Amino acid sequence: MKKLFLDDLRKAPDNTWEVVRSYKAFVEYIEKNGVPDIISFDHDLSFEHYPFGEEYPTADIPYGKYVEKTGYDCAKWLIERGTLPKKYFVHSMNPVGKQNIEFIMSAAYKHTNQIHATNNI
Repeated sequence: MKKLFLDDLRKAPDNTWEVVRSYKAFVEYIEKNGVPDIISFDHDLSFEHYPFGEEYPTADIPYGKYVEKTGYDCAKWLIERGTLPKKYFVHSMNPVGKQNIEFIMSAAYKHTNQIHATNNI
């Protein structure tokens, strides 16, 4: 079973996970290895995504202002390709980013009638 952990800083829960740290690495991994069985998403993949000195946003995230792409962009890329893992998790500490990823992934699974999981790893 292939498992992919997307996070710029955190370590994977254990050594059964492959780790990628950016949107670019995420895309390269999947293009080379195919879609893993499980993906765990972080939202914030660059220092520009972190609200230093502030709380995480409670409304819209300014995706158009970011230079680096987020975990949300990774999820969108998968959906646009029509390739979904068997299961996914969102471990992000950013509540709005987490909700955004869960929303689009859940909608994609409903559209394809696939079963999915969003519980903790």
